[in-house]
Amino acid sequence: MVILWLLLFFIVSYALCNYLKLKTALLCTIFVWTFCMIFVSIFEMMLLFHNKYLEKKGNYYYDNNSCYWNENQNIMDMFTYKMYMDLYADYSLCDKRYCQNMVKNEGFRFVFLGEIIHGFFCIIMSMIIMYFYFVQFNELYIYLFAIIFTSSQFALILWYLTSVFLEMNYVENTGFVPYPLLWNVPWVILPLYVIYGCIVKIQQMTIRK
Repeated sequence: MVILWLLLFFIVSYALCNYLKLKTALLCTIFVWTFCMIFVSIFEMMLLFHNKYLEKKGNYYYDNNSCYWNENQNIMDMFTYKMYMDLYADYSLCDKRYCQNMVKNEGFRFVFLGEIIHGFFCIIMSMIIMYFYFVQFNELYIYLFAIIFTSSQFALILWYLTSVFLEMNYVENTGFVPYPLLWNVPWVILPLYVIYGCIVKIQQMTIRK
């Protein structure tokens, strides 16, 4: 299901890049990254309305030493909140911030304030960047806003990895994977490429003038 969603996402992203006639890998990367952040912000906003379901599912996974990947999936879950909240609950089992209440027998508590703030920031910045793609194409503004956007993303993930990753609390499960590292790899690699590429492009544009 997750692989299918990612496949569909990249197919649509590729089609949109062709539609916009983006000529460089940097512009395509910024577009796909920004497009992805729109979906991420939508998923994070879902937390406001489905946190009770999330807590219930997190407790279920914890009590049964289970995870999302052991369940039977329905393709229609991609079009509802279920798939995304299940993945959040699954991810939370390897994060001490979410598991520590279980250890104290207080039940599952998903710490979602940071995710909500991140979602609001992502949707605002993403919409601004998309405006300069679809309405008034302007490479300079795209580069400038991309630097701001990706720098914030990079700073966020650096804080996360340095302050939280070393204290991760993994659930004993042979099918478990290191989610904190796996899911956050794009937030480490892509921002560095985008920031560096945008700075170089802006310098080149300045020299030409």
